[in-house]
Amino acid sequence: MTAPLDTLKKDKAVLRKSAALHRAELFERNKGQAAKSLLQFVDDLTPEEPGCVVSGYVAIGSEIDGMGLLERFFERGYTLGLPLVTAADTPLTFLTYQPGDRLVKGDFEVFTPEHDVAKVTPSLLLVPLLAFDRSGYRLGYGGGFYDRTLAQLRQRGAIKAIGLAFGGQEVDAVPHDQFDQPLDGVLCESGLIEF
Repeated sequence: MTAPLDTLKKDKAVLRKSAALHRAELFERNKGQAAKSLLQFVDDLTPEEPGCVVSGYVAIGSEIDGMGLLERFFERGYTLGLPLVTAADTPLTFLTYQPGDRLVKGDFEVFTPEHDVAKVTPSLLLVPLLAFDRSGYRLGYGGGFYDRTLAQLRQRGAIKAIGLAFGGQEVDAVPHDQFDQPLDGVLCESGLIEF
């Protein structure tokens, strides 16, 4: 008999393949317009606490690009961070970033600031994803980095996690278990969906 965890892993693996192909199609059709359209919704995301830390990511492949959002937050006086993978099965570390800073390629092909810069703790975390549902669950790449990170950050205090996606990445249900951390919302080209 198949254990529920094994079934969950298989379900996620199947969905990952189809979601990656679908996102690549959306990306090709979009030609960068979705990333630009996100900028009109920056006010919907702006943290109330001035000077808090907003962390994003450098887009890889067909991920929607949120660097324009980070630049807007920087212009408004917020401190920026980008994630660093330090080891498998650990939460992400966040390093200070300013637009124009030199980035280096780290583990998993992730671009990150040089490792000698200050570490920060985000209050607003922009998250890449392959698929999402209306319960706030996201399908990532399977490493569990963002789930571990969100679990740790939520134990420390307030954190708002917003996925960045094309609207077409929404699915009826993302398979999940007790280790999967839901998002607080998803920002897509048509606006912010809050959960």
